[in-house]
Amino acid sequence: MNNLPKISVVTITYGHQDYITETLDGVLMQQYEGPIEFIIANDNSPDNTDEVIKGYLATRQIPANFEVKYTKHSKNLGMIPNFKWALGQAEGKYIAFCEGDDYWSEVTKLSKQVECLEKNEDIACCGCYVTIDRFGKMDEPVKSYNEEGSSLKNLVFKLPFQTLTMMLRKKYIENFINYNVRFGDVDLFMYIGQFGKFQKLPFIGGVYRFHGKGVVSGGNRSKLLKGILEAKIQANSTLSLHLECGIRKQLRRQFFNEIKSLRFFYRSDFDLKNSLILIWFCVKKYFSI
Repeated sequence: MNNLPKISVVTITYGHQDYITETLDGVLMQQYEGPIEFIIANDNSPDNTDEVIKGYLATRQIPANFEVKYTKHSKNLGMIPNFKWALGQAEGKYIAFCEGDDYWSEVTKLSKQVECLEKNEDIACCGCYVTIDRFGKMDEPVKSYNEEGSSLKNLVFKLPFQTLTMMLRKKYIENFINYNVRFGDVDLFMYIGQFGKFQKLPFIGGVYRFHGKGVVSGGNRSKLLKGILEAKIQANSTLSLHLECGIRKQLRRQFFNEIKSLRFFYRSDFDLKNSLILIWFCVKKYFSI
């Protein structure tokens, strides 16, 4: 083994029996010569995710530089506690993420990111582009995320890249698991942003699945959406104390774009009444900024 730094890859999974195989393939195909610790945290999924993972690991040849650490919790922890638990297991210098319904498509993803972070101490986290699998149809690679993403203020408006592409320095999140995290990726980006810059690398590294099957562990869609928006409101409220009035107005305009996303939830399993309650809750909270 050479002197390349150890990487921890964290995958949380729940209800991903139809997707997890591609997630595992995308991680284990990585062409990286250093040690990789692959942490898979199954939040007591009620479907066949456990059987699929165990069968996969029993029949596939695991690369010599990988150490796979698979855990199925005996009871459901919920998405955020499971995410924080998995983070707490990571021992690598750098940490990368890929949830169990997404997957990596570029075999040099990890090696390119390590090279970036090793050469640039001022970069706290790096990511890349993704393609979106929208209900089985592939969209064009995402270009809409904040290209600059180099300051905490920029994070108020858009995250710099999808969570499934990010790699960060472990030293910056050693205390993160002790915080009251409301929604994992939003809070994580906000937290990391105080330590350094974000860098978006010019390649497509993975596929983000947009399937709407409600596979968030231990929760329902109403609680999930409320959690997402409340986390953004809370983070933006804190940041807005340091921003001028014009920026606060931009925050409010962005919020109404968030409201548009509620249209996705106007389905038989998420009725209009619950949607309107959430809208009222968010408007009331957001205009306290």
